[in-house]
Amino acid sequence: MRPAFVLLAMLSLCGGPAALAETVPVRSGEHAGFARLVFPLAEPTDWRLGRDGNGYVLRFGRTDMAFDLGRVFRFIRRDRIASVTADPEAGLVRVALACTCHADAFELRPGLVVLDIKDGPPPATGRFEARLAPVAAAAVAPVLPPPAMARPPIDPIGPFALPSDGPDAARAAQLQRRLARDLGRAAAQGLIAPEIDLPVQAAPAARRRAAPVPAPPPVPEGPQMRVSTSIDRGLGAVAHPPVTESGTACLPDDLFALGDWTGPHRAAADIGAARAALFDGRDRAVPGAALHLARTYLALGFGAEARAALAEAEPPARQVWLLLEMAEIIDHGAARHPAKFAPQMSCSGDAALWAVLAQPHLARGVAIDRAAVRRAFSGLPPHLRRLLGPPLVARFLDIGDRDTASVLRAALDRPGASPAPETRLLEARVALDGAHPEAAEAALSALAARGGAAGAEAAAMLLEHRIARGVPPTTDAVLAALALAHEHRRGPLGPRLVRAAVKGLALGGAFDDALAQMRRHGLLADRALCDAVLATLTDRGGDAAFLRQVAAALSGAGLTLPESGLPAPAAVRLAGLGFSVEEGKLRALAAARPAGAAAPLPTDAAAGLRAAWAAGDWAALAGSDRPALRRLAEHRQTAPAQSGSLAEAQGILEGSAALRDALTDLGAQDPSG
Repeated sequence: MRPAFVLLAMLSLCGGPAALAETVPVRSGEHAGFARLVFPLAEPTDWRLGRDGNGYVLRFGRTDMAFDLGRVFRFIRRDRIASVTADPEAGLVRVALACTCHADAFELRPGLVVLDIKDGPPPATGRFEARLAPVAAAAVAPVLPPPAMARPPIDPIGPFALPSDGPDAARAAQLQRRLARDLGRAAAQGLIAPEIDLPVQAAPAARRRAAPVPAPPPVPEGPQMRVSTSIDRGLGAVAHPPVTESGTACLPDDLFALGDWTGPHRAAADIGAARAALFDGRDRAVPGAALHLARTYLALGFGAEARAALAEAEPPARQVWLLLEMAEIIDHGAARHPAKFAPQMSCSGDAALWAVLAQPHLARGVAIDRAAVRRAFSGLPPHLRRLLGPPLVARFLDIGDRDTASVLRAALDRPGASPAPETRLLEARVALDGAHPEAAEAALSALAARGGAAGAEAAAMLLEHRIARGVPPTTDAVLAALALAHEHRRGPLGPRLVRAAVKGLALGGAFDDALAQMRRHGLLADRALCDAVLATLTDRGGDAAFLRQVAAALSGAGLTLPESGLPAPAAVRLAGLGFSVEEGKLRALAAARPAGAAAPLPTDAAAGLRAAWAAGDWAALAGSDRPALRRLAEHRQTAPAQSGSLAEAQGILEGSAALRDALTDLGAQDPSG
């Protein structure tokens, strides 16, 4: 193992102009009236700009640079710049135009070259309209063999010493870190065992200066080193794949590059071109065309259309499954198989964003690369940010990550644009947990009055917030929630609004109305809602309402009780009223019976009368053997006449006299016997 480890250590120290060529990440930006390309160089460099056919050519005074053009068209359209190509051997960058435009270039600061492609023809005094003069090839001196000499001692480390300063030193350090990471991964897989007792190589006092040699050929773009293990090859890993916290490979960014899947035209033109390319002149399916059409639909935010296009895709397409899940996320807010995406949340690329979007809910403490999520979200087209942003922000708010939610919220709309209702809803939700919830409630009320899906969500959020604070909602708010629940009954928002309305009714003391709404919507078996209503009933309900609803619950005709029976707070209050659940006194009282029929009294007649009297159960009291109590119960169950005739008025007067006599008799004794 020692020779192999020494060889890898030597590779980690290797430098030189060829291996350490500077990579210039070309950045881009779309502005009003012009598109901009920025070239951040590691050090100040001479440059020239001139005409080149239907475009411009930017020549740098160095040929040891590689230009990274992979992200140029993620942030600009192709209506001004048609293409950008590089020739590293000549130090050139060519920009082809797609409009009647002209170029302007300047150096913002030493080493930062800016190239703007502006609308309109070039001015008469344009500085960059002339063609660049060709560069003469430099003469290369022949390399003569060295004179015969004694071979010096070989120093295996010295010739590969790291540069001490400058950009080459930084790139060498980066290369060394990458190699150390890959060696660590191989050690974690159990494939190597590093030797930690390598001797330290002393630097020689002086080294013989080598003869000058011609410049090496330019290094092609991309990474110049690859380390893979047999496990990586068995998993089909690509060169230097990023890995998740669990060690699985991260999905590459190009699988999620929605900004590159549409052209410079309008949506209708992009869709038309993609559909026209499905078949050739002989009506034969073009390989890969259905996949391209599905990507076009996804980039425009059409999930159902993308799924229809993928149904026509050829089976060998490896990305079909991933695109289907992305379509589910766009249309329904979560993936069909979110568990498959979960490990990708710790990746440092665009996969982290889509893995978070794939989850219906986030769990606290789960590993998420939040910086990667923010970067990928900012790179989405504006219409996709507005579509995917609200549920994404809500996920982070649910786990208490207000910082990430605020950053994502700031990227939702362009500066100066009026926020969409969904954005205002997110702002109100963030403010609800802040120092001024009253302002958030006012904003939610305004949104609820506007209607629509955002208005219904605002109504539910406002009602839930007031209930959580213990503030009974107004009758109008409850009625509005029930109306919106009927409108959205086929979606998840409908049941949510009904539950909030039921809790609001219970909080306001309207327990009978709350139970009626639960029966109407089939929510009597909802254990969580029943527990919440029973807790409110126990804390806030009057004795009569409490006894009536608990009796119905114990008989199985009302709220669903836990398997363990009546909760402890309700049982304590019941005992305080003089009743015992175990004796079944209330169960007999609330037993089902035909309408208008008198209920049989319990075995303990006194307890039954006391319970019926406290609960106001006049039908049960009508079966009493006491004449005064029976007369009172019959009077309470008889509705007064409404016609207004003299005979009926006389009957009412006589009934009131009988009622007064019955009350006089009852007042002299305990009604329970």
